[in-house]
Amino acid sequence: MNKLIIIGNGFDLAHGLKTRYSDFLVWYLDSVLNSLRQQYKFEDELIKIDEIIFSLQKKKIESIEDYRRYLEELPFIKVTHKSDFFKYLLNGLIDKKWVDIESAYFNSLVKYYTDAEKNNFSYWDTGLKSIESFHKAFEFIKSKLFEYLNSLQLLETAINTSIATKLEQIIYDPDWELTEHNKNDSVLTLNFNYTSTLKLYTQQLNVELPHNLINIHGSISQRLDSIIFGYGDEMNPYYQKIENLNSNELLRNIKSFGYLKNEDYKKFRLFTDSDKFIVYILGHSCGLSDRILLNSIFEHKNCESIKIYYHKRSDTDNDYTEKTMEISRHFGPQNKDLMRRRIVPFDKCSPLT
Repeated sequence: MNKLIIIGNGFDLAHGLKTRYSDFLVWYLDSVLNSLRQQYKFEDELIKIDEIIFSLQKKKIESIEDYRRYLEELPFIKVTHKSDFFKYLLNGLIDKKWVDIESAYFNSLVKYYTDAEKNNFSYWDTGLKSIESFHKAFEFIKSKLFEYLNSLQLLETAINTSIATKLEQIIYDPDWELTEHNKNDSVLTLNFNYTSTLKLYTQQLNVELPHNLINIHGSISQRLDSIIFGYGDEMNPYYQKIENLNSNELLRNIKSFGYLKNEDYKKFRLFTDSDKFIVYILGHSCGLSDRILLNSIFEHKNCESIKIYYHKRSDTDNDYTEKTMEISRHFGPQNKDLMRRRIVPFDKCSPLT
């Protein structure tokens, strides 16, 4: 029986890294104001601030509320948010205190489509230009995100003994007898994070079994143009409508096309096709932005079970049930019974930390 370990953002968060999209946006806003203090004016692809004639008080922005209050204290400062998509992200951060940039990206793409559909695509050329501008803003946000992730410091001492123990228990099971068939491809870790946190463990774990690692969306150690960042829900009913418009511009950041950049997706599929496997989820939200990939795992004929290492908020509160709901969305309507049979019950699961 092979083993597929899925690593998501919760894995980074468990090590104290501020890798939420909301953390990134607050960092970006803070960096904008820092530049303004030094140059007395600011402009990039997202924000423009007219020249000021007074010095700004040095104050670190640690939340979207800090940013708003800071600007309210400066009534003569003129700030222009140049991108509608960026304004959409800020409004989401204000209203919900968190934001999912990849989901917001697809929601915006759908809105461009539905607005054009209402007008029978009469002004499609104008709409396409707006989408091109939208994509330029998205690419800029992507570049700043990876600048932010590269700035995060992770100490070698950050290794979590609880997580290390769980990984060793998954990877090295003394009751698991290897066969000639699976001894070379017995364990695969599919890492959805861009950071190098997992290296703390792959370099130090004392395991004897073969262990392969795929950074399925790339990593911050690679060039930016090799990174996969966008949306991956081809099961969404609007995706087919968008694809049928026969405009490649709309498909620019759909993850399926990013998977064709290298051999990683093919290696992953060879693993799932090779033998029966168990899925272990460590810190992945199982959100819809990775739906097409997760669906190909969870509904695969070789998938035997799905074990969740849930987030324990307190002694009486955890996200196990929420996670099962997210996983359910990756099963088709006709396969809900399959979902219930494959997800390991709560009493057989354990918290990540």
